[in-house]
Amino acid sequence: MESEREGESGVFKEKVELDDANRSVTLVGIEGDVMKDYKTFNPIYQVVPKGTASLAKLSIEWETQGVHGTRVK
Repeated sequence: MESEREGESGVFKEKVELDDANRSVTLVGIEGDVMKDYKTFNPIYQVVPKGTASLAKLSIEWETQGVHGTRVK
């Protein structure tokens, strides 16, 4: 997948994990430009039923490449 960060194009290669029970798709970052700054970078898309419609939710799990160690968010 191609991406754009701060006006510059880049590449993000991921492995796709599907979870039918939670109605979610996780993109596990494998390599690419974003991995220069992050040890892990995993966007998670989830569809949550809400009344007669659905809500799309995006969350991102990441771990930075720290100069003095690693910070987990």
